[in-house]
Amino acid sequence: MFSEPQVVDSKTGCRSVMALLFLAYLLSFADRIAFGLVLKPIKMSLSLSDTQAGVLVGASFAVSYAVFSPLGGWIVDRHRRRNVLAFAVAFWSLATLSCGLATSVVLMGVARVAVGAGEALLHPLAVSIVSDVVPAKGRANAFAIYLSAGAFGAVSVWLFGGALVHALSAFPHLALPAVGRIEPWQALFITLAIPGIALAVIVVLLMKEPPRGSATANVAGRRATSVSTFVRAHPRLALAILVGCPLNLMAGVALLSWLFVAFDRIYGWPAGKSGQVIGLTCGVMFIIGCLLSGRMVEALRKQGYADASLRASVAGAIAFAVFSSIGIEMPNPYACIGCMAFAFALGYLPAVGAYTAISEVVPESIRAAFTGITTLIVGLVTNSLGPFMVGLLSDHLFKGTDGIRYAIIATMMFGAIVGSGFCARGFASLREHLHLESTDSIGAPSASAEVAESTKRLNAS
Repeated sequence: MFSEPQVVDSKTGCRSVMALLFLAYLLSFADRIAFGLVLKPIKMSLSLSDTQAGVLVGASFAVSYAVFSPLGGWIVDRHRRRNVLAFAVAFWSLATLSCGLATSVVLMGVARVAVGAGEALLHPLAVSIVSDVVPAKGRANAFAIYLSAGAFGAVSVWLFGGALVHALSAFPHLALPAVGRIEPWQALFITLAIPGIALAVIVVLLMKEPPRGSATANVAGRRATSVSTFVRAHPRLALAILVGCPLNLMAGVALLSWLFVAFDRIYGWPAGKSGQVIGLTCGVMFIIGCLLSGRMVEALRKQGYADASLRASVAGAIAFAVFSSIGIEMPNPYACIGCMAFAFALGYLPAVGAYTAISEVVPESIRAAFTGITTLIVGLVTNSLGPFMVGLLSDHLFKGTDGIRYAIIATMMFGAIVGSGFCARGFASLREHLHLESTDSIGAPSASAEVAESTKRLNAS
């Protein structure tokens, strides 16, 4: 049905693919973040209750994103990834455009569900492609660069999205042909959709099909014909990635979900002020830290830790929870932001470590499906349980104006400690897995004389 695809076969081609994935994730993150930025005018325009607005900004996207991720992984494992990427970007961009044209809560809800469904394809795609086109030693850095696009997208919306809406507010009679009058928040969604549609066209025209099958696919992994087979064969390692890493991410999601509310209650800062100051400090550190997190994983590996990917996830989660907790206890908002800037610099380590571990041990044939299931768990545990726990603890245990700070601290510490426990139980399994790869893989050493040697040292200790 399709003509034979051209295959990525050079460093230039690899960089081109990485650039397209980076742009796709930047646009996807900007699309999802923008909704919260203009939630107030959307409420007024569509006459929404707080409950309806809460469903639109949270559940309609998050549940759709989580539920469709395993299906997205299944699709990625069975179809040409260039075509899947082009379809996904075009689909969620048109859904974002539909958000700008929605005239009722039902239509907006359908559009938000469609945005989540389209974006659910991206992480399985990225993990599958990066694992196949980037050498093992460079994958942690590649995942760090890819994930930094989310931080770039968030900071861009915080800093420029609001400015765009404010500027468009000076033109009360904005109108589009065949659409009629539009409000500034609608113009923002329409503006965000345009580069996404353009990117989908660029993917179709310029992207070559990435090759299937990593040069470092491991022998033990090849025996797994399904995700369930892999999990049964390596239960501790699977639990570390599927449960430990999502719990490690809970601290960051819980803090970001309630950060602006906390600054309003504790320090009396309105969201507009805290958003600008935090965006220019913590947001910038978020980007820098994400770009450096891959190098942090490799630094651990050079120190002799073959299980560096899971160790980095643990280190990032604990450090983020500790520095953020110290910050939010500060009586001065600027001292709080100073402490949290260190936390944000390490905030992406849990995610980079998780995706690096998946690329190291999960076989190519089920890698995208495994990532999709991981994303499902992140949606249900990290993105849902974390923010819910903060609200629950604030309402029923830590009451009063200052209660929000202790609810956030308790949730962050719970996620970091329990998640780190699951990850720690997977350290030995990961080392064993990589050791098998280095000694049994069809006579060809993978990443690996170095990994095997460090594994021997750690197992001996």
